[in-house]
Amino acid sequence: LVARTPIEFLRQLQEAVASPRTPPFTPYEQALSDAFNNLFGNGEFTNPAVSLDFAAGTRAAHAEIVNRYLSHTDANGWINFTNIGAWGDQVIERSAITEYIQFGNGHSTAAYYHTFVDGQGAALNGNTPHGYVLTFPAGQPPQPKRFWSVTAYTPDAIELVLNPAGKYLVASYTQDLQTNLDGSTSIYMSRLPQRGVPAANWLPVPNGPFNIMIRFYGPQGSVADATYVPPPITRFKPAGPWY
Repeated sequence: LVARTPIEFLRQLQEAVASPRTPPFTPYEQALSDAFNNLFGNGEFTNPAVSLDFAAGTRAAHAEIVNRYLSHTDANGWINFTNIGAWGDQVIERSAITEYIQFGNGHSTAAYYHTFVDGQGAALNGNTPHGYVLTFPAGQPPQPKRFWSVTAYTPDAIELVLNPAGKYLVASYTQDLQTNLDGSTSIYMSRLPQRGVPAANWLPVPNGPFNIMIRFYGPQGSVADATYVPPPITRFKPAGPWY
């Protein structure tokens, strides 16, 4: 809506803010809301220039939200925040996190690592001939108190990837998950499974752009102290035929 009809987006935002289901505001937030309502009214403007100004401001604000989210990217392309639920006055970070992690826990409960790109910085895309692989070295990923999981999403509102296999994640509790001979663990991301790849280690991705989220529930060690960096996602080069 921000990209296509920003005024309609602002109307829906205004309605949501006024909803009785919305938690009470702090005085500062209420003042912001009141100031917006005084300027925006019902979103019907007699002067087209005013509507254009609101549209431009809305798009600029959304671009800043996305940029702030991407500013937390590490060398391997993973985005990680440790202040979920404890933003303080970082209102843009709060909006950035909410844009992509609608239902997030505090860092002591869960840690999130999110990427839209492979280790070379190229956008993830299911049309890549042989898909991708994420390989955790022996002893990784760091074992949390509960479990870890890897999930694929489409770009549209961060939706799960519909697939005939009905498979939506690979996790530490995935039945028959296999390790490699050197003790590493590989997760294969592709539209179709690779011959010779364990079915439990395969994560379906869509025919087109997608993104990946790693979750650690009950962080410990390097995940808990925010020093852990997941390995990069790389393009998979199969040894056998693709089917």
